[in-house]
Amino acid sequence: MATSKRSKFLIISSLLILLSSLGIIFNIQPCFIKLFNNNNPPCNGISTLTIGTRHISDKFNYRDSLFELKYKCNQLILNPEANNANEIRDKLVKNCFKLIKKCPCGPGFELYEYPPIHGIEVAATTGAGASGRGIGDGLLLNVLFEFDEPKHLVNMDSFPFPDQEECSGAHISKIAIVDSGVDLETSVSQNELMRNGWLPFNDMGLTCVPNDYPRGIFYLDGALAGPPNDEHGHGSSVNSVAIGLSSSASAYKFSCKLNNVRVTANSTKEGNLFDALCGLYYAANQNPDVINISWGFENIVDPQDIQSVDRDKNFNDAFVQFSQYAKNKNIVIVAGAGNGSIHLCEFIKFYPASVAATQDNFITVGAINGAQTDMARFSNRAYIQDNLITVSVPGEDVVMAYPKYLQHNSTRTGYVKQSGTSFAAPLVTNIVAMTRSFYPDMPSSEIKTLLLNYSQPATSSEINNIQYQVLDYRLLARDLCRNEVNFPPAPL
Repeated sequence: MATSKRSKFLIISSLLILLSSLGIIFNIQPCFIKLFNNNNPPCNGISTLTIGTRHISDKFNYRDSLFELKYKCNQLILNPEANNANEIRDKLVKNCFKLIKKCPCGPGFELYEYPPIHGIEVAATTGAGASGRGIGDGLLLNVLFEFDEPKHLVNMDSFPFPDQEECSGAHISKIAIVDSGVDLETSVSQNELMRNGWLPFNDMGLTCVPNDYPRGIFYLDGALAGPPNDEHGHGSSVNSVAIGLSSSASAYKFSCKLNNVRVTANSTKEGNLFDALCGLYYAANQNPDVINISWGFENIVDPQDIQSVDRDKNFNDAFVQFSQYAKNKNIVIVAGAGNGSIHLCEFIKFYPASVAATQDNFITVGAINGAQTDMARFSNRAYIQDNLITVSVPGEDVVMAYPKYLQHNSTRTGYVKQSGTSFAAPLVTNIVAMTRSFYPDMPSSEIKTLLLNYSQPATSSEINNIQYQVLDYRLLARDLCRNEVNFPPAPL
């Protein structure tokens, strides 16, 4: 019996040696041999990329630490419009990755996965082929991003909402919000959004994702997962600010409809880049006037590390590509600048917001403090001339609606106070949608120029005397309603 077991072991060992030899001779190596020989530690779902920031802190004198980027450690996203996409696909398959999902809308971003029981460092594969270490252009880490938690309010008396005058143009503007979903409670008494005129829209016959959900969709793990029910609250609050239901709102209210695309899992405040990209293209195919993005992730570029440079280029290319896709549909994109208290520059990016520097239909929004006297300390900032942040509006201690079913019984007012560029962005989304209400055919680039025309530079007394553009959205709303808009002069 022992001899028989030993013989089987020798036969199997001989076959493995033979197959390994064939792999060396013919430059082919089946995946099961690669996995058998893999010495990397097991991948347990999430990993962290760490980059030193000394090269940045020396220049801006504000930070010297380690930057961490969380991502799915066994997944890679392929941009199908990369120049060498077919070559990358072949290399991924040869390196044992499997195509598991594909975005149904837009160019069809592809999600590849390495067998999770084995170890791999996917961050090492995202550099360009020219670097000698990566697989090629067009590969992105499946980055994870999070939302902040709100501060609950108790007493209705503490809700300082402005009195609003009804003021709508002939066009009913459409807003798409890619976030954590929206309050789907059907009882008006239990849903502050519905009680204050919130209206949905959704093209359920959209060929890329047919569905029967009138308020939008829930997109998870590359597939339709149901309606956009909000289990976190972030998206519902973004909707609130976008329709003018907030303490920061202007004195004018207009008619609009909203489409919500949920891209976060369960009750967590976490999303991933692949689902977000799929959700953005679904939103764009709804042909809204404006898309709101109140999330993002920070990326540090080490100019001395070619893989770091390549990785940033791939992130940038993906979002520039989306911006151009939206521009071809005359869609304005509005995104929060991020809450990292950092100075955005060529080495520090916050995606997707940072593409505003080169895209004329993309507006990035910073936050002003609660007293509206200075930039909020948590808000990311940038030099005006770098165009990384377009305008700033109030984003600190803003009161807005929130799902009652997510509040404790003692505080079920349906409202919360929150801070963040997440809630500054939809304030700008509101004024963009209002502009489209009166000027539905205005090109997206001209809307961005109009907002800058209603902005004035201010200097922060608390944050390194940095300048930022303050949007007078209240004045613009008034001028829209009075038909007294101060349009910028036409280019010569």
